[in-house]
Amino acid sequence: RERTVQRIKDRLELAVEGANLGVWDWDMTTDEVEFNDQWAEMLGHSLDEIEPHLDAWERRVHPDDLPAVEDALSAHVDGETEYYDAEHRMRTASGEWKWIRDIGKVVERDEDGGPVRAVGIHLDVDEQKRREEELRRTRRLIERTQESASIGWWEVDLVDESLTWSDEVYRIHELPTTEPVELEDGIQFYHPDDRDAIESAFERLRTEGESYDLELRIVTATGE
Repeated sequence: RERTVQRIKDRLELAVEGANLGVWDWDMTTDEVEFNDQWAEMLGHSLDEIEPHLDAWERRVHPDDLPAVEDALSAHVDGETEYYDAEHRMRTASGEWKWIRDIGKVVERDEDGGPVRAVGIHLDVDEQKRREEELRRTRRLIERTQESASIGWWEVDLVDESLTWSDEVYRIHELPTTEPVELEDGIQFYHPDDRDAIESAFERLRTEGESYDLELRIVTATGE
């Protein structure tokens, strides 16, 4: 039996190492925490530089992120969520901040229901978060450019046919940005004499991937 348990443990360790997951094992009665090598290396440290205590984690979390992280952790400990799951920044050995996704679960409680032990993992999501932020900056820049040039953009999900308008498209159509718009609504904003043209062009776009460039009349929400 011991050999079987050891084999399972070895396989889990291999999987964790291959996936580059930081692992933590928290004794919630003493606040002692066992970290693995990847947990430390993710932050640019060697394991012997990390104190095996909850403070080693807490003092590295970005101060602006800590309250929300603690709220998420408390909600899980209190039984409100099945897992603890939070994204936050952590200070690396170089002093820079890195985005981490932290997932964990209380795995042991005492006879009164109090938390005894929790285990979890760290995932490095820094590159993903930076790409998302760059995308947001790019979108803001595009929207400012479009606003100054009275150019708007729209997007259609061809699976569920949901329609998304930029703020400038809403302005052009004289609608509040809070107004939900369906794909069929978008067609109705074109002049009746131009609807066949836009419907045909959009159908070719949808079925054949054929782009279009048309000059058409629209009818705004005020009827102009």
